[in-house]
Order: sequence, then structure tokens, then C-alpha cells
Amino acid sequence: MQTSMHYHAIFCLSRAAGLNVETAKRIAFGSEFVDHLEHPNKVSITFKDGDKLSYFPTLLPSIEDPFCYTQSRCWNSWVPFHFLPACDIGSKTPLVSDKTQQRRASICQQDSPISVAMISAAIARSAAYFNHSNASLADIGLGVALHVFADTYSHHGFSGLQSHFNDCKVVTKDPLLVKLLIIEHISSKSKSSFSHMLDDIETDISEEVKKLCLDEGLSEDALSDTLTRMSCGHAQALTLPDIPYLNFDVFWTHFINRGTKAKTQRDNQQAFITACMDIYDYLRLYNGKTQKTEANVTEDELRKIVTHIIETEVNATKREELWVTAYEAGHFSKNTEPDILQQEFPDFEQDMKQFTQELGDAGSMTKTQFEQTRSGMFIQATEEHREYVLEKLIPEEFRFYDYWTNEKSLTDEIVLTPKNKKEFAKELENIESKTHVPHY
Repeated sequence: MQTSMHYHAIFCLSRAAGLNVETAKRIAFGSEFVDHLEHPNKVSITFKDGDKLSYFPTLLPSIEDPFCYTQSRCWNSWVPFHFLPACDIGSKTPLVSDKTQQRRASICQQDSPISVAMISAAIARSAAYFNHSNASLADIGLGVALHVFADTYSHHGFSGLQSHFNDCKVVTKDPLLVKLLIIEHISSKSKSSFSHMLDDIETDISEEVKKLCLDEGLSEDALSDTLTRMSCGHAQALTLPDIPYLNFDVFWTHFINRGTKAKTQRDNQQAFITACMDIYDYLRLYNGKTQKTEANVTEDELRKIVTHIIETEVNATKREELWVTAYEAGHFSKNTEPDILQQEFPDFEQDMKQFTQELGDAGSMTKTQFEQTRSGMFIQATEEHREYVLEKLIPEEFRFYDYWTNEKSLTDEIVLTPKNKKEFAKELENIESKTHVPHY
């Protein structure tokens, strides 16, 4: 999801749930900045008193070298923060090995039992912090968990690991939109060349990228960077899963191995509206364990304004403005004075400036001083969340760290033995004869 959901919507939903302004701001901060703690490696801070702090980034940057998107990095960043595994391997599929079937556990699912357990544990953990006089850490930690929960509604069907399970073709009613997103995607990547990896990934979007690189005069370096990361997350679907009003189709290249249908219809509008209402329910639950105040709006009123914002077809910036305008109009608060409401809404640019400055100045602080900053509490919250998800929440049989961080896993998972290759091809031909997979 985008800033309009993780930041603006979360603030509005927190206020609608009856939480006070400062609490809503901290929750929105925790939710949004999961998309901004960016680094290619584990980070270590040495403070002026000699103490040290190490943490994993919550976001991997644009590719800077061929090893940036290794499975170990994906496991510690994408998996716990953006593509929460559902740990559902489904029913046994003919001709699919037990090893391949087990890997289905890494696929993210919307509102899965694992995600419900995750957000429920986060509410309990945050309520405990609140009741021990650490409301700031409580709210920021809940925001981190809400980011992960919200992403299950947009990232469902994809794995946060390098996986051919993510290979797909996307079809929208507006193919020009796809082309524009591809141009935006490749023009924003860093300039590193490792074209020897290109042969591993050949999809329709890859071909479209190659053609557009020529048409737009974009460099081979940009092309290389883009294709290398295309087997991770929803890269092959570009940012289509994160656009609230969009509906589109996904055709999965390896749907037999995935144990899913060949074609999935994505209704972002309904998914995002449902996400907002479910998040509101969890915020009400958190309120009941902490501030114990009444909701500011009814569920019917909330659904009406949320639906209007989600369904409006505007760009990301204008969508952020829709949330601000709706808040200032009193749709999420009992306060109806525009001047006061305008002052209440958080300032994203100011939050970003403070976040960047606190991280940059960390070395000049003591560890205790840093832990009292909002950025310090955010890092503590992300580390607690990551450890909980990877070491406690995910069932032991699916804690695939050693299994998944084998760099051969990307190619291993779709290799067929000579014995079943012909039989597999025949079954695939029978299925595809009933399934029309269009091209761009």
C-alpha cells in the first residue's frame, strides 16, 4: 500500500476509533515509516557512550549490487514487514513435490489466521506498554503491526522471498497505465550492471521492459536492475496491487506449483475498503484496552467516506489530499471546527525530517537518549515485531530461514525430474487449453 493508506488513512481511522490526536499521530508514524527504514544490510550504531545497537532494515533499497535481494535479506525485511507468510500449503497437488508444496507457506494471504494472530499479539503487547506508562512505544509498535496487517490486503498472493511463485502476467483495462508504471519503475533504479542474470527471468513484462528501454532511451543498467528483482514480491505486477481504486487480472505462470488457479481477479477497491474497516475494528479494540473512549463516528458513516476516497480515481498525491480534506470536514472526529482540525492532521514532511535527523544524529547521543526519541522507539518496535514473527509466530516447520536462504532455491523450486516432465507438460497443456492467457 501507499502513504495515503499507511499514514493518512491510519491517522483518520485512529481518530474515528476514538483515540486522541497524539496517539493517532504516533500510530500513523509507526505504520508509515516501515516503508522508510531503508538499508541493504543490517545496521549497527555506536553511541557516544560506547554502547551499540544493531537492527535490520524494514525496507530494502533499489538494487545496488547483485546480492542486495538475497534470500536472507528478504527473510529479515520483506517477509516480516510486507509479505507476512500465511503458512498455508494447501492440499496436495499432483506432480508437485513435497518440497515445492512446503514453499507455498511463504505466500501472503489477505486477513490470514497468522495475520490475525500477529495483530492481536501486537495489541496485547502495546496495551502492556501503555499500562506501564510508555504510551509512545505502545502506539508506534501498534502502527508497525498495522502496516504489516494492511499489506496482506494488497500483497496477498505474493511471496516476500525470491520465488518463481511470484512469476505472473498482469492485465488491466488500461494497458497504458502498465507501460507508464514500468517506465517509472525502471527509471528510478540505481545504475549497476549485472546483465548475466537476465536470462533467469523472461516474462511478458520483461519483454515490455526491454522494448520500453529502447523506446525511452533508458540504459541497459536500469533494465538489469529491474529484471533482477522481478522475482521478489509483486515486482512483476509493478505497483498495481497498491493502487486502491484499481481492478486487474493476474495470470500466474507456475500456478500448478502454487496450488492456485491460473487466473486471479484482483478487486483492490473491495480489498482496501475491507482493510480499512478491519483496521478500525482493531483500533477500537486497542482503545478499549487503553484510553477507553467512545468512537467518533458510526461504522456506517465511516464506511461511506472510506468508500468514497478509495473509489476515487486520482493519483497518489491527490488521494492523500482526499484523506486530509475529509478529516478537516469533520468526518473522523466529533470536533467540527475546521481551524482546529486543520492543525491536528500530522505533517508527513516534518515527520520525515525528524526521522532522518534523529537517525543521523544517533551517534552523538547516548543509547538511553536515542531510545527515548521517536525513531529509537520505532527501531525497538520493529525489532520486537521481526523477532516475534520470525521466531515465534510462524510455526516451527515453516521457519524457513536455513531452507529458504539457500541461494539455489530460486531455480530449484520449479525444476522437474525427467520422470515426470512429460506428464507435467501434458497436464499443463490440458489446463491451459481451458484458460486464455492474453498478452499485452
